[in-house]
Amino acid sequence: MDDLFANDGDYLLDSDSHSHSRFPDEEDSDFGNEKVDLVSYRRWKEAHSDADQIEGVLYSVSSNYDADLEIVLDLRKKEDYRKSENAEVEFSGCQYALVTEGMWLLAQKRLNDFNSVVRNIGSDFHAEYYGVDVFPLQIRLSVSWETNSLVVKISQKDNVIDFYKKACKFFCLESKPLHIWDFSGKTTQFFINYRVSLLNDCSGQPGKQIVLELQVHGLSDSLRDRYGTNNINYENPLGMKGELALTFGGLLRKLWFPGSSPVPPRMFKTRLSNFFCRFSGNNQHDSHELLALLLDGLHEDLNRIKCKPYSEVNDAEGRPVEEVAEEYWRNHLARNDSIIVDLFQGQFQSTLVCPVCHKVSITFDPFMYLSLPLPSTTKRSMTLTMLTTDGVTFPCTFTLMVPKHGRLKDLIDALSAACSLRDDETL
Repeated sequence: MDDLFANDGDYLLDSDSHSHSRFPDEEDSDFGNEKVDLVSYRRWKEAHSDADQIEGVLYSVSSNYDADLEIVLDLRKKEDYRKSENAEVEFSGCQYALVTEGMWLLAQKRLNDFNSVVRNIGSDFHAEYYGVDVFPLQIRLSVSWETNSLVVKISQKDNVIDFYKKACKFFCLESKPLHIWDFSGKTTQFFINYRVSLLNDCSGQPGKQIVLELQVHGLSDSLRDRYGTNNINYENPLGMKGELALTFGGLLRKLWFPGSSPVPPRMFKTRLSNFFCRFSGNNQHDSHELLALLLDGLHEDLNRIKCKPYSEVNDAEGRPVEEVAEEYWRNHLARNDSIIVDLFQGQFQSTLVCPVCHKVSITFDPFMYLSLPLPSTTKRSMTLTMLTTDGVTFPCTFTLMVPKHGRLKDLIDALSAACSLRDDETL
């Protein structure tokens, strides 16, 4: 156990932490009184300040799991990385970071200018926005004597089934190596308490476990890429600095999140009304106007083009229409390239013919939606009462649809059809 129970100086905790002389029980509240977050190491490295000088403990992870029962992670402490000049070297595969909730919130504050965001959209922004990619996961920690490693067990019976399936995807990577950096000090504290327990109890309680709840954030870079955050254009003067796209993406993730709880779109409506004041309040609004502004705003926030080039279209005379259309569309994509363009935009052809020289001019214009005029009413209704000349039949009332600018003949024909006149009867 030399690699686990090294000298006290190798641990993150200071000398005061040795006062925790008892081994934590499963119901121990002191060990897990602060929430622990598991985040992408790349995200953590971008967010935390170098001035903090937080030393991390690196573990290489091997996994073994039964999709229907539990995941078993074997964490072995790596010492050789400290020999390099840059201790936090880059490894291939996936890297995660274990941090306390306070450390993670502070890092997010630095990265996202959290104070300015709160001033603009309210203090519950963190709960509604940063919580959309977070799910709880209960793990059981123990020390393995055989492998000199820390054993983490994630059981299906301890977790929601959807969260357990997510954990299988995150941790059970057969083709990629997995590393976890512990910046929270939880594993170090666990090792110290375990060592003290060994000194106090010769039996060592080798099978002893503790339960720890993790707040698992959107871990892998591929997952964040799938959400499209790498495509957000924060510099587009025509956009909303990415805020509309982030808020709309958060709403969609809440809607598709496992479970059946209702999702109030308050944050989305608040952000939308900040950009478009016409949608503030609780009055009814035009749905087509909302859709148009939303698609246009999302396109500008997700436009991959940072610098839009100027382009001219050559004369279309004498060239195939398909070639001209391709050139117009290529020029459009050179200035507008987003998932909104891929899914919702197209172009239509306009043809003008000069009545004097008969020159044909063909142009193509992009569109995201087409406004169709309501069909104008060309008919009107008329109610007539028909009387027979012999007085045998009672008067009958008919309501007819006739042309608005029709003639008397149109009225007679419509009434004749409604009355089912015989050949010997006339109006």
